[in-house]
Amino acid sequence: MKRVLVASIVVCCCYAGDSSDIKTVIWDSPRHDESGRPIAHKEEIFRGKEKILETLRMTTGGVIRTGRFFIVSGDTVLIESDEDGNGKFDTLILYNRAKGGMEVFKCQPDGFVKPVDEKTLAAFKRQNMALSGFWDQMLGPDAPSDKFIESAKALKKELQDAEKQKDRK
Repeated sequence: MKRVLVASIVVCCCYAGDSSDIKTVIWDSPRHDESGRPIAHKEEIFRGKEKILETLRMTTGGVIRTGRFFIVSGDTVLIESDEDGNGKFDTLILYNRAKGGMEVFKCQPDGFVKPVDEKTLAAFKRQNMALSGFWDQMLGPDAPSDKFIESAKALKKELQDAEKQKDRK
């Protein structure tokens, strides 16, 4: 009984802690779908000046896809995504940037997660490399501002090609 009481007090104290250092910034796309909703919605949550969570919702063809990016010390360490718009996260992607590691898991109907096969993991890694390379090039000191559209089209093709490699069981 004492343990329950002590645990309850600890939980209440933690829950009631000051969250004045937490700030949310919301952005909505100026473009809207046929129902009047923005086609893109982004929420960024900051602890002080450091971003710790970003949620991005994109609407395409009436399907709302959601991604949540969990960030520690400026690095994304976990991504959850709902690709089919059913409101449940389908994919978990874990990163260990220090060691260059990446793992991908698919959520099962029973709530458990299962690692993807090697072919699918390779496709995710290929997409990750393409995205990283694109932004390194576009935001780097030698960024070719006149080549953005051309580079973005090449990135789109690379991402689509890698998507075809993923196992769609």
